[in-house]
Amino acid sequence: MRLQTGSSCSDILNVGDGNIGDNNDGEAEIEIPDDMLIKNSGDPISSIVNSTYPSLLENMSDISFF
Repeated sequence: MRLQTGSSCSDILNVGDGNIGDNNDGEAEIEIPDDMLIKNSGDPISSIVNSTYPSLLENMSDISFF
């Protein structure tokens, strides 16, 4: 959240207390674009590592890779 000039402290507190904004029962659906998802391959740790460091094994000896 970025505060802008003109926001008062009471406005911020009202947002936190749920007094300002849309009605929400504590649950909300958020759509995450496919290009931001890590595809499930059966091994979640491997999927995260491969997504974060593509070609890790090929570049293990290259210090500039990290």
